[in-house]
Amino acid sequence: MTLTRRIGIVTPLVLALAIASTGLMQEGERLSAALSLSWVVLSIGQQAVSTPGSNRLWPVAVLAILLLNVRGMVLGESPRPVSHVDYVLLIAAVLAGNGLHIPRWRTTLSGICLTVASCGLWQATTVWQHLTGSEIGYRLGFLLINQTALLAGLGCVSGLAALQLWRTPQAARAQRGIQLALALGSGGCAVMTLATHSRAGVGLIPISLLIAWAVQQGTQHRRKLGGWLRRRGLVMAVVVTLLIATPLVWLASPQGPSLRQNLAALYGTENRTSDAGRLALWRCYASLPLSGNNRLIYGVGYGRARELCPIRLPGRPKPLSHAHNLPLQVWAEAGSLGLAMLLIGALLLARRVVKKQHTPQAMALTAPLLYGLLFNLFELGMLKVPLLTVLFGAMLSGALIRASNGGATLPSSGGSAAAKAEAP
Repeated sequence: MTLTRRIGIVTPLVLALAIASTGLMQEGERLSAALSLSWVVLSIGQQAVSTPGSNRLWPVAVLAILLLNVRGMVLGESPRPVSHVDYVLLIAAVLAGNGLHIPRWRTTLSGICLTVASCGLWQATTVWQHLTGSEIGYRLGFLLINQTALLAGLGCVSGLAALQLWRTPQAARAQRGIQLALALGSGGCAVMTLATHSRAGVGLIPISLLIAWAVQQGTQHRRKLGGWLRRRGLVMAVVVTLLIATPLVWLASPQGPSLRQNLAALYGTENRTSDAGRLALWRCYASLPLSGNNRLIYGVGYGRARELCPIRLPGRPKPLSHAHNLPLQVWAEAGSLGLAMLLIGALLLARRVVKKQHTPQAMALTAPLLYGLLFNLFELGMLKVPLLTVLFGAMLSGALIRASNGGATLPSSGGSAAAKAEAP
């Protein structure tokens, strides 16, 4: 057995242990961070081993940068909620995900779903109490409620994506058992997301799936029926999303004894107060780069935005620590330069995603990415926990895979064709 195959067997187990330590250990933050970082190092290391000649320089350089920042990642000593360490880890995770082809993506997504669902099954009584009672939203381990919603929702979408990836002739023998386990796991993750009472977490599950489907349908039929079918597909996606997401979001809200009280709870006093505070926070963060001292170009710096926007919600002693919106966070702290890089990257990503949507596999890999992207327009869970940062970074490259070419990765990942062909 070659070294790359051995690493390929170990890496899914390391990622599963990182998720398990996140979900099951109240004090597991450092262990989860170390395991998440280990998954990135092993994945990039596998690329370095299989990449010939001078092409090996890029993965080796990224590994060196990771080692220089390992203390901040594992011990959490960097400024919060966002620091340069988060971006270093995010970029490294993109490279790590870019080294995975279809068989390994299938295993990785399956592992994410089943591990998250196992955490919920282990705490089934607690999940049920939060789902049916009036308690505050369900939390996994040391995660906050919205971080739990992000991980659980990502587990659900990943399971459904993995179901699509297992529907291949090569995986025919394992289809029935694996598909049943993934269907149950996705359902369990959906229940966990409901128990968090997160409107974004619940509603974005069908939205991300439907948008991925609509993009794929529009791309496949672009030449035959032109823009008409694309518009029809998008309209259908919006209508179906509203029909599915509304009752799901309603179920995620605290339940009352009557339909009227349930609907009031969907957008009741607590939610109105929270949303009003968030809107005030968004206005403050949006205005920071316009307040002088070259802030328009460079922003106010890492960790300073929350000091300049001390907005509190009623009943909470501490001010909100971040913008609950990734573009606004980057705009406030890194200014127009940072936001320009983010927007250019998003446009290039969207262009590549649309061009690659020729197969169901591409659609499956796009759905988890969309979930993470959309969720971080309402929260900022991705850049606060190394595990969530790693998962999101890997999903960024997963959507760019050339699934129509036998699962080969993008050229930027390097490596010979023979090495990629033998990778698990």
